[in-house]
Amino acid sequence: RTLGEEHQDTLNSIGNVGRFLQHVGRLDEAESFLREALERKVEVLGEDHPDTMVSINNLGVLLQSQGKHEEAERSFRSAMEKCRRVLGPEHPNSLITTVNTGAVLVALGRFQEALDLLAASEQAVRQGFSGISAAWHAKCQLNLGLAHAALGHFAATERTLREAHGTFLEVRGAEHRDTRICLTA
Repeated sequence: RTLGEEHQDTLNSIGNVGRFLQHVGRLDEAESFLREALERKVEVLGEDHPDTMVSINNLGVLLQSQGKHEEAERSFRSAMEKCRRVLGPEHPNSLITTVNTGAVLVALGRFQEALDLLAASEQAVRQGFSGISAAWHAKCQLNLGLAHAALGHFAATERTLREAHGTFLEVRGAEHRDTRICLTA
């Protein structure tokens, strides 16, 4: 039995193929699948459906990995604003999209804006994620540290990067890219 082209699981599967292609480095193909998943979810589920918001965020992740930071910011901001409005500001999806928005602002060199956004959400991110999910808090801390460093706030840089490093070391290991970035920032 097939679920049909408009079934939520079918739509999620299209996005999953895109995320797999991204993971194996086939970024152009991944973008095609992620855009298709998003377009079809908007049509079938609507813009305010949680799965649609996840797809907007996932497209942003891909765009950022492609170096398309301005377009990634638009995706992350859209997902963040929808998640906050529909799910509430402390919902895990709202916090994830906030951290991703902050990270792309750092990549764009908009350090004060990133600092303001991430600092306002840092406690909620800390409280919302633990265990293996603590990497989200570490990513928040990493980008806070990078923003602090760029703005010349060296004491805050050291504090936030030390905390991020400790968490990344615990949940991702010493060789992971994010763990190493904490040491070189």
